[in-house]
Amino acid sequence: MIVKIQRAIYPPNGPLLIYDRGREFVAQPKASKKVLKALGGDSKGYFEVTISQGNNIEIIRRIPDQTW
Repeated sequence: MIVKIQRAIYPPNGPLLIYDRGREFVAQPKASKKVLKALGGDSKGYFEVTISQGNNIEIIRRIPDQTW
């Protein structure tokens, strides 16, 4: 699945916003070190992920930015 992961603008330590193109999957988890590392210094990024029970997100790889 391809998702967009965005950091919170305010507060800076707020939850992430993660969603797919059709917004059939939406989650607002706390920012983990693993996800923040994947984002680097960027405020948002697009990733290929797998989602397991309990909405646990496993990042497979970062992909080029999308237009949605």
